[in-house]
Amino acid sequence: MEPSDTDQSSLQQPPYWSANYQGSLASRRNYSEEIADEENCSVWVTHLPAHCDSATLCHALRGTGKIYSMFINPPTSQHCTSAAKIVFWNRQGADKLMRLVVSRQFRVGYNQPRVTPHRIKVSAQVPSRRSRVIEISGPIEIVNRDFLSIAQGQQGSGGLDAHSPYMRRQ
Repeated sequence: MEPSDTDQSSLQQPPYWSANYQGSLASRRNYSEEIADEENCSVWVTHLPAHCDSATLCHALRGTGKIYSMFINPPTSQHCTSAAKIVFWNRQGADKLMRLVVSRQFRVGYNQPRVTPHRIKVSAQVPSRRSRVIEISGPIEIVNRDFLSIAQGQQGSGGLDAHSPYMRRQ
């Protein structure tokens, strides 16, 4: 039987919760897993551009590895830049990003972010072809950003972060 989202019996509670934390203290996903540092797929990225969004960050991360989740914290009165927690699908993605940082090749806009392992450790996900990327094909009158944005807005969930139009011959 798998533990529920609120079952915390096998998880380490972080030594402190930030006063700025707005997540659920009851959710087991917000607790560090008991894994070795070398297995941690979660990183903390600071010194991002103030107006950094998911599309900008994903573009900068292209080629590092499959991303499981990402959350961007906007600037605050104490910090003039954004920060983000990124969880890669596996450790190889985190390692590749760290190599780019060490070689000073990782940039987001004009900023050279700092990357450290996140204190809330997350293990690798089960290998899968799952993705949040979808491919939609059809007549250009319907399959275009404006039409899809309107249609998506009527559904009330999700979002269109980016689109890459291309022609494919059948």
